[in-house]
Order: sequence, then structure tokens, then C-alpha cells
Amino acid sequence: MNNAKILLVDDEIGFTGPMARRLRARGYQVETASSGKQAIGFLEAENFDVIVLDLKMSGMDGIATLNEIKN
Repeated sequence: MNNAKILLVDDEIGFTGPMARRLRARGYQVETASSGKQAIGFLEAENFDVIVLDLKMSGMDGIATLNEIKN
């Protein structure tokens, strides 16, 4: 089993849902966030090894989210 923790961030649940299921089936620990704000909340609570971040999202877009993550 792989212990890598992945955070999928995308406002399209049609992407994050199936991708999360596929990654979990391969042994990864996966959380999904549907917005940049929600992703920041996850990151305040725990660490992730990988973040897959959509650049074009409503509200806080991917670039703004990435800048917040860096801070």
C-alpha cells in the first residue's frame, strides 16, 4: 500500500470524483477540494505529498490558490 497523500483541487466534481476513486484503488490516500478556499482549509489541517491543482476555477483560481499555498 502506498502512503502518499494526494489533494485533488478542481471545481469540476466530474474530474475529482473518478480520479479520487482510481487513486484510492491504487492505495493512495486522497482528499478532494472543490475550491481554492477549501484546499487551503485542508492544508491548514494536514500535509500532502502531492497537490493536483486546476488553474481555472471560479472564485479563487489556481494561481491565487498556489500563491496562498506558498505563503
